[in-house]
Amino acid sequence: MTTQSKREAIPELLANLPPLPAVIRYYDGFSNSYAQVVDPDRSDQWRIRSDGRNATLDFEKFDIRIRGVIKSWSAIRLSSLDPLTLPSYYYGIKRVPIDQVIDVLISTPQEVRSIWKILHLGNVPNVGFEALENLLAFMCTFRMGAWGPEWLDLVSQLPLPKVDKYASVRTGDVFLTIEEEAAIVRHIDGMSTRIQAEAVTISDVLVEESAILVCSYHHAFRPKQIAMLEMRNIRIWNDGLEHHPAVHLTFTMIKQRNPKRVFPMVCKVKREWGPIFVELFRRAQRRGLSGADHVFHRTPVQCGNVIANTLESLLQRRRTATELRHTAIQRLVDG
Repeated sequence: MTTQSKREAIPELLANLPPLPAVIRYYDGFSNSYAQVVDPDRSDQWRIRSDGRNATLDFEKFDIRIRGVIKSWSAIRLSSLDPLTLPSYYYGIKRVPIDQVIDVLISTPQEVRSIWKILHLGNVPNVGFEALENLLAFMCTFRMGAWGPEWLDLVSQLPLPKVDKYASVRTGDVFLTIEEEAAIVRHIDGMSTRIQAEAVTISDVLVEESAILVCSYHHAFRPKQIAMLEMRNIRIWNDGLEHHPAVHLTFTMIKQRNPKRVFPMVCKVKREWGPIFVELFRRAQRRGLSGADHVFHRTPVQCGNVIANTLESLLQRRRTATELRHTAIQRLVDG
C-alpha cells in the first residue's frame, strides 16, 4: 500500500473510534484506591500511579495520524486492566516502527498474517507483538476498519516470538543449592536469636529486611504480596503451647486468571522465627501504624531489591525473589 493510500485509509479507521471520557478512573490494587486521569482528550501526558510508583505516558511521541487510536485504546485498557499493564503496552507499541503500526491498523484479516511475518523478520521485540495483538483485539471489539468481534480468534492465534520461559527451570539454575538455603536459614535463625537477646541494638531496617526475607524464602510470596502486607493482617498471640508466640500472616493472592477467585491466604510463621515479626509489629505500632497501613512502607520493586541485595550479601551471588519462590515451591513438592 502506498503512503497516499495509507493516509486515505486512516479516516475510515477512525469512524468507529470510541470517544475519550472526561475522566478515566482506574483501580490501583497496591494502594487499594481509585485514581484518575482528568481530561485525557486534551492532555497528551497521562500520569499513571501503580504499585507505589508514577509513570508518565507521553502520547506526543506517537504520530498525529494514529494518536487518537492509541489514546482511545489506552483509555479502555487503563479502566479495565491492572494499571501496570498499560505502561507495558505503551512502551511495547513504541518499540514498533510507526509505519508498521499503521500497516497493522489499516490491515484486513486476510492481510494481517503477511504483515505479521514482516514484523517477525524485523526483529520486533516480544513486548511490541503483545501490544499490537491487544490493539487489534481492541479494534475487533469496536468494529474499527475491517475488524470485528468475529475476528478475535484469529487475533489470538497470531504467533508471538518464541521465548523459552522455563529454560532456567529445566536446567535447575533457578533453584537455590542446599548450601545457599542453609546460609539463608542460618541468617534468619541468627536474626531471631539476636532480636530476643538484644533487640535495641538492631535497626528498624534490619528487622524489616529479615521479615521480608522470611516472607519470600519460607512462604514463596512475590514482592508485591509482601509490600501489600497490612498491619491488620499480622496476628500474634500466646497459645501456651510453646515458648514463642504464634504468628499468622494473611497475604493477598495476585496474578489469578479469574479475579473473582482472589482470596486471602493465611500462613503460619515458624515458631523460632516468630520473634522477628513480633518485633516488626511492635516497632510499626510505635510509628503509629495500624489497620490497613502497609507494615513495610516499601514498593514491590523496593521489596524485590531488598531480597536480591540481602541474598547477594549472604551468598556472594545475586539471587532474586523469583528464584526464592521457585525454590520454596519445589520444597513443598518434594515434601
